[in-house]
Amino acid sequence: MISFLFITYNRSDLLAKAFTALREAASNAGLAAEFVVSDDASSLEHQAVIRTLGFDTYAIASANEGLGANANRGLMSCNGELIFQIQDDWIFVGQPPDL
Repeated sequence: MISFLFITYNRSDLLAKAFTALREAASNAGLAAEFVVSDDASSLEHQAVIRTLGFDTYAIASANEGLGANANRGLMSCNGELIFQIQDDWIFVGQPPDL
Protein backbone atom coordinates (compact mmCIF):
# COMPACT_ATOMS: atom_id res chain seq x y z
CA MET A 1 0.00 0.00 0.00
CA ILE A 2 1.10 3.56 -0.70
CA SER A 3 0.30 6.49 1.57
CA PHE A 4 -0.48 9.78 -0.13
CA LEU A 5 0.31 12.48 2.43
CA PHE A 6 -1.04 15.97 1.83
CA ILE A 7 0.56 18.81 3.81
CA THR A 8 -1.68 21.86 4.19
CA TYR A 9 -2.27 25.14 5.97
CA ASN A 10 -5.17 27.50 5.21
CA ARG A 11 -5.50 26.48 1.55
CA SER A 12 -8.43 24.07 1.55
CA ASP A 13 -9.51 25.22 -1.92
CA LEU A 14 -6.22 24.07 -3.45
CA LEU A 15 -6.13 20.96 -1.26
CA ALA A 16 -9.57 19.90 -2.50
CA LYS A 17 -8.44 20.06 -6.13
CA ALA A 18 -5.19 18.18 -5.50
CA PHE A 19 -6.83 15.49 -3.36
CA THR A 20 -9.73 14.90 -5.76
CA ALA A 21 -7.46 14.58 -8.79
CA LEU A 22 -5.01 12.20 -7.13
CA ARG A 23 -7.69 10.06 -5.51
CA GLU A 24 -9.37 9.62 -8.89
CA ALA A 25 -6.09 8.77 -10.64
CA ALA A 26 -5.12 6.25 -7.93
CA SER A 27 -8.55 4.64 -8.11
CA ASN A 28 -8.41 4.41 -11.91
CA ALA A 29 -4.98 2.80 -11.67
CA GLY A 30 -6.21 0.29 -9.08
CA LEU A 31 -3.64 1.34 -6.48
CA ALA A 32 -3.92 0.15 -2.90
CA ALA A 33 -3.70 3.52 -1.21
CA GLU A 34 -4.48 5.51 1.87
CA PHE A 35 -4.95 9.27 1.87
CA VAL A 36 -3.64 11.26 4.83
CA VAL A 37 -3.85 15.00 5.45
CA SER A 38 -1.71 16.89 7.93
CA ASP A 39 -2.97 20.37 8.74
CA ASP A 40 -0.96 22.92 10.73
CA ALA A 41 -3.88 24.45 12.68
CA SER A 42 -5.67 26.13 9.79
CA SER A 43 -8.59 28.42 10.55
CA LEU A 44 -11.82 26.68 11.55
CA GLU A 45 -13.30 27.56 8.15
CA HIS A 46 -10.53 25.66 6.34
CA GLN A 47 -10.64 22.76 8.81
CA ALA A 48 -14.36 22.35 8.15
CA VAL A 49 -13.70 22.01 4.42
CA ILE A 50 -10.79 19.61 4.99
CA ARG A 51 -12.98 17.31 7.08
CA THR A 52 -15.47 16.95 4.20
CA LEU A 53 -12.90 15.70 1.69
CA GLY A 54 -12.88 12.00 2.58
CA PHE A 55 -9.31 11.43 3.73
CA ASP A 56 -8.59 8.16 5.51
CA THR A 57 -6.62 9.93 8.24
CA TYR A 58 -6.73 13.50 9.53
CA ALA A 59 -3.71 14.78 11.49
CA ILE A 60 -4.82 18.26 12.52
CA ALA A 61 -2.67 20.29 14.90
CA SER A 62 -4.22 22.36 17.68
CA ALA A 63 -1.50 25.03 17.33
CA ASN A 64 0.57 26.19 14.36
CA GLU A 65 4.04 24.65 14.62
CA GLY A 66 5.50 25.21 11.16
CA LEU A 67 6.12 23.16 8.05
CA GLY A 68 8.63 20.73 9.56
CA ALA A 69 6.38 19.75 12.45
CA ASN A 70 3.40 19.50 10.09
CA ALA A 71 5.29 17.17 7.75
CA ASN A 72 6.55 15.04 10.63
CA ARG A 73 3.04 14.75 12.11
CA GLY A 74 1.77 13.58 8.74
CA LEU A 75 4.58 11.07 8.25
CA MET A 76 3.85 9.55 11.66
CA SER A 77 0.20 9.13 10.62
CA CYS A 78 0.96 7.12 7.46
CA ASN A 79 0.73 3.32 7.33
CA GLY A 80 1.88 2.59 3.78
CA GLU A 81 5.08 0.87 2.73
CA LEU A 82 5.75 3.92 0.56
CA ILE A 83 4.85 7.53 1.28
CA PHE A 84 4.26 10.15 -1.39
CA GLN A 85 4.31 13.57 0.30
CA ILE A 86 2.44 16.32 -1.52
CA GLN A 87 1.91 20.01 -0.84
CA ASP A 88 -1.66 21.28 -0.99
CA ASP A 89 -1.00 23.25 -4.19
CA TRP A 90 0.09 20.21 -6.22
CA ILE A 91 -1.76 19.75 -9.50
CA PHE A 92 -2.07 16.37 -11.19
CA VAL A 93 -1.75 16.47 -14.98
CA GLY A 94 -1.63 13.60 -17.39
CA GLN A 95 -2.84 10.06 -17.22
CA PRO A 96 -1.77 7.22 -14.96
CA PRO A 97 0.54 4.69 -16.63
CA ASP A 98 -0.85 1.47 -18.04
CA LEU A 99 -0.22 -1.22 -15.44
